[in-house]
Amino acid sequence: MQELPNLDTIDKIAQLIADSTFLPEEYQNNPANIKYAILMGHEFGLKPMQAVKNIRQHIQTDGELGQVYVATPVLLAIIRNSGVCEYIEEYFDSEKEVATCRCKRTDSQEVIERQFKVSDIPEGTYANYDFPMQHPDRYAQSKARSHALYDAFPDIVAGIEVADVVENISYPTSPSTEIPLEEFARD
Repeated sequence: MQELPNLDTIDKIAQLIADSTFLPEEYQNNPANIKYAILMGHEFGLKPMQAVKNIRQHIQTDGELGQVYVATPVLLAIIRNSGVCEYIEEYFDSEKEVATCRCKRTDSQEVIERQFKVSDIPEGTYANYDFPMQHPDRYAQSKARSHALYDAFPDIVAGIEVADVVENISYPTSPSTEIPLEEFARD
């Protein structure tokens, strides 16, 4: 795990970037939330700016702040970098419209497999979020992945909410802007 910057450094980083319009809305002018994201990200091996970009807080329809969550590619990277992941396999059966994720830990013989059907995507529940309807195969794959990783690696996931599991959320990453996993590799 990378060394945690001292708290004075984290405070300076948060104060420095809090005025930026590049930040997600919930971090703008909010150095306390930036510090929280940096500290939480450190727990998962993320660098400070990776944490600020990929640890988000859901803004509810009434404007109130809700659950803290990470983008699905970040959860995948955290698991792969954990040292206990033997493999993660994913595929999509286009005939049956079913996504599957299989994964296995190095310290267990059990293979965890979870599936998610495109037909299981609830219609009309995603206000301001059309990704599930525009990319049902990718959405189903993210759901299958999230459920498999939650079940196979509960000690690593340890309460991390994932954008694809938190319902009715405006997920900021589209397929064309996903960040390559290599960018999340630990030092």
